[in-house]
Amino acid sequence: MVNPLQELHEKLPVELWIRVSNDLEPEDVLSFSQTCRSIRQIMSCKSVWIPALESICRKHNLFRPSYPVDEMAIVEIQCAALGPYRWSKMVESHHKKNSGPHSASSTVPLKPFRKTGTSTNSVWRDLGHQFLVPGGRFAVTCDQKFLSLWDLGVVAKGRPLSPPALVSRAAYKYSGTGPPPEEDPTPNDDSNWWMYVCASGEDTLRVALVTCEYPWPWRAKVYEICLGSKEPTFSEIAGLHTPFVPPFFIMLEVRLVGNYLLSSMGESRYLIWDYVRGVYSFLEIASDIIYLVRILSPSSVLLEYLN
Repeated sequence: MVNPLQELHEKLPVELWIRVSNDLEPEDVLSFSQTCRSIRQIMSCKSVWIPALESICRKHNLFRPSYPVDEMAIVEIQCAALGPYRWSKMVESHHKKNSGPHSASSTVPLKPFRKTGTSTNSVWRDLGHQFLVPGGRFAVTCDQKFLSLWDLGVVAKGRPLSPPALVSRAAYKYSGTGPPPEEDPTPNDDSNWWMYVCASGEDTLRVALVTCEYPWPWRAKVYEICLGSKEPTFSEIAGLHTPFVPPFFIMLEVRLVGNYLLSSMGESRYLIWDYVRGVYSFLEIASDIIYLVRILSPSSVLLEYLN
C-alpha cells in the first residue's frame, strides 16, 4: 500500500517541502522528518537546519557567530538548533512535585554536558569578572590589566578547547569624557568595577566596563569587537567620567540596551548614558529593581521597575 505522505512527496517539489520546514520549530522539523524515508532525506540537509538555527538564535538572543555553520556537520547544526528545546525538556524531567496538598517542589541536580578546562589565571575564579556570551562559545573577561575575548569551542561539536583560545585582548585605561581625577584608579589598580556584554547586530559584541569605588567618581567605557573581521580587535566607542561619588558601599547594576548604558548609582538613583551621542542624565526611581528596559526612540527609554 502506498504511503499517502510518500505519494504527496512525489507530487510536490523539494523546494516547497523546505519552505514548509522553515516555518516550523526545530523540534517539529525533527518529528516531521520521522514520518517517512523520503521526508527524512529532504529534512536532513543544511538548507533546512541552518534557517532553523538562525530562527532559534533570534528567538533566544543567541550570538550567531557561536555557530560557524560552514564548518559544522548537519548533525551538529541539528544539535545546536534543538538545544533550547532539549534544555527545557531536561529541566522539566529533573523537576519533581511531591504528592499532597502541602507538598513542595523538589529538583534533581543536573549533570554538566561538558567541562572546559581554564587557565590558572584568577579571572576564571572570579564570576564577577567574566561573562559567557549566549551561545556558549565565547566568554569575555576583565582582570586587573586586560579586557579579553576567549573562544571556548563550539558547544554542538562536543569538543571544548582546553584551555580556551584567546581571540583578542585590550589593555584597559581610562580616557573618557571629562577631566580624570589626580589619582585615577582603574581595574589596573584593583578598583571596584562591573562588566556587561550584549550583541550589536549579528556578529558584533559591545562591552561596558564601569569603575566605581569610594571616594572616587563613577566612570565607564564601552568597547566593541566584530567577530566577522579577519582579526577581531576591541575598539573603544566611548568613555565617560562623572562628578558623582557613590556611597561607601554600592552594588552596581549595569546594562547595555541599544546605544544606551543604564547603571544604578545607589539610593534609588540611576544614570542613563547615550554613549553614541555623548549625553547622560540621572533618574530618581523609588525602586532598587528594574525588570525591563526598552528603547522607544532615539530620545526616549521605557523602564519597568518594582514600586
